[in-house]
Formats: sequence, C-alpha cells, structure tokens
Amino acid sequence: MSFSILDISNGIAVSSLGLYAGLLSSSTLVSVIAPIDVVKNSLKHVFCGFGIGGTVLATVSTAAFSLSYYLSGKDTSLLYGLLLGPLSGLYLQLTSDYTKKLADIEETKHNLDEIVDKKNQMSSPELVEKEVTPKLPPHHPVIKGANGETVQCPFAKRQANKKLQNKKINLPGCGFLSSMNFHLIVASTASVAAFVTSVFLLLKV
Repeated sequence: MSFSILDISNGIAVSSLGLYAGLLSSSTLVSVIAPIDVVKNSLKHVFCGFGIGGTVLATVSTAAFSLSYYLSGKDTSLLYGLLLGPLSGLYLQLTSDYTKKLADIEETKHNLDEIVDKKNQMSSPELVEKEVTPKLPPHHPVIKGANGETVQCPFAKRQANKKLQNKKINLPGCGFLSSMNFHLIVASTASVAAFVTSVFLLLKV
C-alpha cells in the first residue's frame, strides 16, 4: 500500500495538531489545579517547556496543513487545522500581555495606596503624639532606646509587620474561571474541537 505526499502531510498535520491540543489541555489543567504560588515559583520551567513545545507543534501543524491545503486543491475542510495554530497562539499572546498589564496596574495601585496611608498616618496628630511617647499596654515596663528615649515594644512592631505581609494583592490567580486560566480553557477547547473536526473530515474523505 503506497502513500502519497498528501497522505503523509495529512498524517503529520493531524498528529501534530493532536499533540498540540493535548499539550495545551495539560498546561490548562495544571494551571487551574495548582496554587498560584506553586505556578509562579516552582512550575515556571514547566510552563516554559510547554510554551516551547506548543510553539513547535503549532508551527509543524500549520506548515503541514498548508501543504495539504495546497496539494488537495484548496480543500476547505483543512482550514480548521490550518488556522488553529496561528489564531490560538495570537490569542494567548494578546491575553497574556493584557493579564500582565492588569497585574502590574493592581500592584502599582496597591503600593500607592500603602504610600498614601503611611503619609496620612505620619500627618495625623494622634500618631505623632504616639510616636513621641509610645503607648504601652498596662503594667508593661517602659522600654528605653539607645539615647534614653521611650520606644515602642519590638513585639508590637513585629506584629504590625506581620499584618502588613498578610495583606493580599488582588492579582490574577488560579481558579477555574480566573484571569489567564479562562483564556487557556478557551484556547484548549478550540484546539481539541479543531483536532476532532479535522480527523472527522479527513476520515470522511
């Protein structure tokens, strides 16, 4: 049984598209399930590998579908697989840039709010008075600094710093429909649908 160049091209196109859909779906699943801290700190190299592999597979799939489209006399059934790689890549790139900009805006806003709060506290007469003569709990021994001035209890400072660290920034995180994950779900669903449609149409021919 001999295979034509068109058959080989179709096989490469559909196989690479299927691998691309599987890789994209796997990365989406990991991004949805894993906590945001794990994704940012421990899985960066994994998603980097997913990105490189997905780019290679999408490029191979698009090239193979383009060749099949040319050899088949411009069969419109091949357009699903042909357009999936470029469109999904462009979609993910644009949404990724947009999500990063939103995160940067939220972080900047959070930092500015902290600066304004600190300035308001510093300008408050009550706070100035407290800083000159720190208020201590009842029966608490007076704490003197290096120059003999009354200072605040170090444990109170530590507790205040701990509360400040526990403040959460409203950044895009993990979750089924949160931020970038929604766009990953859309892209992976489209890739799987294009793969199934391409297989069905090619088998029908």
